[in-house]
Amino acid sequence: MYNMAVALIPICIAIIITICIPVMVGVYVYRDAKKREMNAVLWALIAIIVPSLIGFIIYLLVRTNYSDLKCPKCNSTVLEQYIVCPNCGNKLKPTCPNCQIAVNPEWKVCPQCASDLSFVKQDFNTPTRIKDKGLWKILLAIILIPIIVIVFIIIINLSVIPSSGSCSIGEVGFDNYFNDEIISDDTKRYVKNWLDDINSNDVYALCYENSPDGRNKEYYYLIYVPNGGGAKDISLEQSPSLLSQKTEINLSGTENKEGLYSLMMSTDSVNPKIDVKVEDKKISTNIKMVDFNPT
Repeated sequence: MYNMAVALIPICIAIIITICIPVMVGVYVYRDAKKREMNAVLWALIAIIVPSLIGFIIYLLVRTNYSDLKCPKCNSTVLEQYIVCPNCGNKLKPTCPNCQIAVNPEWKVCPQCASDLSFVKQDFNTPTRIKDKGLWKILLAIILIPIIVIVFIIIINLSVIPSSGSCSIGEVGFDNYFNDEIISDDTKRYVKNWLDDINSNDVYALCYENSPDGRNKEYYYLIYVPNGGGAKDISLEQSPSLLSQKTEINLSGTENKEGLYSLMMSTDSVNPKIDVKVEDKKISTNIKMVDFNPT
């Protein structure tokens, strides 16, 4: 089940890319073609349907020019040759005082009538040019999205990997634990004080981490389960997750009394998690790390 889920991740991402990029390109082409008074619907369809962005490239090559100039006062579209804005009358260029043709502010004499331009009034507001930011956004998305997806897939493949190792659990019992001669008196005193401080219906666990070979890690848990003692059936289910591994403990056929369990886990996973269920009901688990083996 897990392997199938991991295998579906790249497929889902590929489907998203296959849909998102053509849609982004289509929206841009539609808006751009409409501004240029081209057939917006037709070119948008061509850009979306033709594979490998070939339709988009063709559109960029054949699209007609349009005025990207705006009047600074009324924001209406104006052409390069306009002297005044036809919408609001704003003067866009300086003119010769004699023949009224548009002139360059730096010219000294009019090229048409040779009039002196030294006294030309600077009472004009040049048009503003609109930058096509949409095209750059589309091109950036086309380049970055596949790169981000590839990096994401690599991270998933490196981190979501079924961990190797083993896991075993057994009920210890309070009497057996405190009468065990192998466990030190200091450990028993610590565990007794720890149990005395528990005053809720949550699951509590002491965890000791050890790495004997420097690679695989061993985790030893002493787990207190309220109403989970005397379980007739104890099942373990391990499921890898991103950068971790989760171990689910399910206790069934319990005797409705306190239980003390010992869990040993050997794994190469980073920071494994445990969940405890009693009769298929999940109970909140509180884990405390200690520097000694409580089991």
